[in-house]
Amino acid sequence: MMVHKYDANIKPNDIQEGVRDEYGCIYSSDWKRLLKADGCLEKYTVRDGTEVVCNEAFKDCVSLHTVVLPNTVKVLGVRAFEECN
Repeated sequence: MMVHKYDANIKPNDIQEGVRDEYGCIYSSDWKRLLKADGCLEKYTVRDGTEVVCNEAFKDCVSLHTVVLPNTVKVLGVRAFEECN
């Protein structure tokens, strides 16, 4: 199945096949999609080159108060910041 370049949906294997950055956030293997942020973050700068912040990527990041998005982001997924402060 072909995944659209800007697809914000997370498929069952995406997390397992993803790569972690130095802050524990999980990206697709090509670093174009932010799949899941670490729930303990207070502030975070999304990697330059990221095109999609996936659905519910920052869900339950209750300590999060600052996110910096690069101008490469084209899509913010549904409820990307659900249940954040």
